[in-house]
Amino acid sequence: MPMMKLGDITEIKAGVAFRRAIERSSTGTHYVLQAKDVLDGRLDLSDLILVDLGKRGRNHELQVGDVIMVSRGRTVAAPVLSLLECEPAVAAGSVYVFRVEASSLDPIYVAWAINRPQMQARLQALAQGSHIPFVSKQSLSELEIPVPSIEIQRAIGRVYELSLIEKDLMAQLSELRQQYIHALCAAVAQE
Repeated sequence: MPMMKLGDITEIKAGVAFRRAIERSSTGTHYVLQAKDVLDGRLDLSDLILVDLGKRGRNHELQVGDVIMVSRGRTVAAPVLSLLECEPAVAAGSVYVFRVEASSLDPIYVAWAINRPQMQARLQALAQGSHIPFVSKQSLSELEIPVPSIEIQRAIGRVYELSLIEKDLMAQLSELRQQYIHALCAAVAQE
């Protein structure tokens, strides 16, 4: 299976740099996706902040099919599968955007390739800085991932996507089990 550098198969861009804390604007032009919105291979688009970037934001707008990766701390990645209610959106400076050519790369596969344990270990080894380590864009562009056929990528992506759904369901089941046990014990204690 051919190995290819991320910089050769994707366009890697840094998110929009903000000089101050990101502040909400009721009349803003763009939603901002931050590191906190990238959760274990998925995006949480429920609490994006609307800011006023004007024309400056147009060059940074996210597209469905982009892959988002946190650049500092734990470097997890997630594909942009939908933006629907939060268009147009941009990534904050603490996030890298991989622009994927959809005909040759599956974005869910790319996120899986970045999130798999072997790649996470490489990313941790490349991280710079002592307080909040970060991975440079140059280091990222040199990392290699296996690139099977698009059909195999889609199959791996689907299995990965289903594993994330299973993880969510198992967490919900565990929470419900705890609630049931507490309710049962409380009922017995009051008898």
